[in-house]
Amino acid sequence: MKAWRVHPGSEAPETVLGPRADGWTAEGDTPGQDGVSACSTLAALKSYIRAYSLNPQPGDVVLELLGQPIHGARVDPGECRVMVREIVAVHRLDILDSVDESDE
Repeated sequence: MKAWRVHPGSEAPETVLGPRADGWTAEGDTPGQDGVSACSTLAALKSYIRAYSLNPQPGDVVLELLGQPIHGARVDPGECRVMVREIVAVHRLDILDSVDESDE
């Protein structure tokens, strides 16, 4: 499945693929075990950011991911968990500016 997530610009996108040598993983997720949190569409990501009052910072990016959905995972409405196989693209945050949330 394709999935989207906001990722800190200060961290390498590859942290969604697995832990770094020091054991740190993307935002505390454990990619090798539980996958990472994401949204299934850009519209869902934009809605999720608004619904949970997230505050992406300048320099943060939107990752376009391919992976296997993790069924039965406990997630917030609008969220999914994905075992990431590949980072398809890294986009600037302004990719969300033209997204219509009603397309969700």
